[in-house]
Amino acid sequence: MLRDDRPLRKRSLIRICGSSGKDSGDIENEILLRGSEFELTPEYLHKLKIKRQRKLTNLARQPIVKPEQLIFSDNVRLALDMCIVQARNSGVMFDDWGLGQTFSYGTSVSVN
Repeated sequence: MLRDDRPLRKRSLIRICGSSGKDSGDIENEILLRGSEFELTPEYLHKLKIKRQRKLTNLARQPIVKPEQLIFSDNVRLALDMCIVQARNSGVMFDDWGLGQTFSYGTSVSVN
């Protein structure tokens, strides 16, 4: 469904994130497509009257509260520490160990 000959891309509704204009045919490999992120095209954003486009930054927001000000149970503290380790070592896990190729939906760390 994500190849350039399928309706979503053929009608210029979506494109591979960060690409400009017509997508190149180099990335039509199914495995590479599954690992790619897609976004609405500027033309379709305009048709839908959406003004905000995807931010091209992966920077974390500045914290309002410092970690030492928070009180957590041991289990919650351990889970948060594991999230921090994953975020700090994502290059090792996803690039060096090759785990990034097994995730088709992204490799970012999100915590609620």
